[in-house]
Amino acid sequence: MTGIVMWCAVPAVLLSIGGGWWLMKKSLAPVAGLTRATEKISAYNLGERLPRTGNGDELDRLTEVFNGMLARLDDSFNRTREFTLHASHELKTPLTILCGETETALRDESLSPAERERAASLLDELRRLARIVDGLTLLAKADAARLR
Repeated sequence: MTGIVMWCAVPAVLLSIGGGWWLMKKSLAPVAGLTRATEKISAYNLGERLPRTGNGDELDRLTEVFNGMLARLDDSFNRTREFTLHASHELKTPLTILCGETETALRDESLSPAERERAASLLDELRRLARIVDGLTLLAKADAARLR
């Protein structure tokens, strides 16, 4: 009797374990694929979308939600890049005008030494601010892949 149980039960248990493992692996394969695709997402490829199964199940719905989130993030990143680029561009004109006016004021011989020192200090700070804006423009262009 124990021999029959050993000859029947052991293979049945092994077959059940193997079959259960195979079924679990097959059923979780779409989750693993979605995980791999999600891991590849970065700030530079937000325009790509995750593959949908198309069968309308919960996993397909989750993929749809992820893709919607990616679209919103991509839009947000693009708006931030555009704002930074436009803002840095708009700051250049007034800074250039202020630098020019301050340089012109420094050429005035009637300035006292204290006024000349204040104007020179102001010009240094304006030039420093202009370098910061130039750096901001460069970063915004690089981020938007607009550098030549």
